[in-house]
Amino acid sequence: MWRNLGSFRENPLISSKSNSFNKVGEKQLNRDYHNLNTLRRIKEKSKVGGLKEQDDQFYEVERLGNNREWSIELSKLDIQPIRESFRNLHSRRLVHYSKGSLDKNRALHVNVPKQPLAFHVKSKDNALIVPIYKKLFANLKTHLQFNNIFARDASVGAHSWAQLPIRIISDSSALDLSLSHLVSRVPLRSPSEQPISLTVYIASKLNREVDGSKSFAIFDPELQNLLIVGEASTNAVRDAIGKAVASIHAKKFGDEGLYLNADVLTLKNKNVVVFNDNSLLKQKISSDIFSAHGAFWTHNGLVKAWSGASRTTQSLNDTPSFGSVVENQKGESFVTLPLKTPNATEHPSAVVFLISDSKNALPTLSKLSPSQAAQFFLAGYNGTKFQPFFGESLYHGVDPNGVVKRFKDLVENMGVNAFILNTAGPKGLSSEETQKILESIADGTANVSGQKNKWE
Repeated sequence: MWRNLGSFRENPLISSKSNSFNKVGEKQLNRDYHNLNTLRRIKEKSKVGGLKEQDDQFYEVERLGNNREWSIELSKLDIQPIRESFRNLHSRRLVHYSKGSLDKNRALHVNVPKQPLAFHVKSKDNALIVPIYKKLFANLKTHLQFNNIFARDASVGAHSWAQLPIRIISDSSALDLSLSHLVSRVPLRSPSEQPISLTVYIASKLNREVDGSKSFAIFDPELQNLLIVGEASTNAVRDAIGKAVASIHAKKFGDEGLYLNADVLTLKNKNVVVFNDNSLLKQKISSDIFSAHGAFWTHNGLVKAWSGASRTTQSLNDTPSFGSVVENQKGESFVTLPLKTPNATEHPSAVVFLISDSKNALPTLSKLSPSQAAQFFLAGYNGTKFQPFFGESLYHGVDPNGVVKRFKDLVENMGVNAFILNTAGPKGLSSEETQKILESIADGTANVSGQKNKWE
């Protein structure tokens, strides 16, 4: 909303040579003192602490980072910004506010942790989260007040068939820039009139610990809030948002479709839903990626959940350029880039469970009936352990049997073939061989003869 006194070190209004304020700097200093005193006076007089009753002199000059309507909306969330607060800020300014380094192509490089976020759900039976949630939420809001705020109104799902509007409020400009390539754009309305089904609060610089983890997410299904605390990669934040979105979507629009934790490839003009552990996008694949990291499967067709894809830099054919954020993790670098594909497409021709079972419990390729596909969807054997393919904590508060039934109905009613593809089978498969088998599955020429199907 305004610069605090500590930020004057970086303020060009201050002369670095003489360590003295110029005339414009003096006016800015006086304005900040006035704003601070005004805020104290308002807090004393206002019983609710909101901004509705503030006089107009509090907003002497509206500018980028100090918008009256947006500040009032933040106050409704008990966030009184002391510094700058932005809503859907453009790439150039986000790069300006980000800490990191630019390479020769002017892509921004930042270091992020590799570990996923520990995901928790606030529920009555969660004895770990309930006692600390209220205080943690208050600490998070206070933390955001004293940092630059970067908010983004967008949606998960880019079509009227499946679209869930979200608002992300973060203290990280680099993370906001990366997420801007991932979430779908929506028409911006007045902040108070913007439809929001999920509010995500991100405090990457807040130092708190829950159950031994300093990077964690807490989803409140009742208030439809998602709190993310600690440093996290774009992939980790996306996965946490995806879990919250899947739960909300299943409760509101369950009969209209299903959120799938899968990639959708377009092979030989056919769509194939591929469940995998993100290993597919680490390879150089020649097929078109319709949707990465998640998709909505509705009775009308497929809708991509995310408008971008996070890929390893080694798997890209193009070099990241200005506006891209390269996240350097231990041994790997990821970048999120927009997907230049339609927002919706026709039903898939096949569903593939991509696993890596070196014990040869399953053959290289197995074909499944709709009932077997639903069973495997629920069992979720990935070659090393059993975990449902719809993801851990993905449908909190929703009967998993209902999710499995909807999946079976979609496979059966749409005439979709289902397969298990074991890339670590008897001989093992290279990425090129995996691609060829996926293409044969897409066009219906896959050969599974002579292979024993242990799910029959």
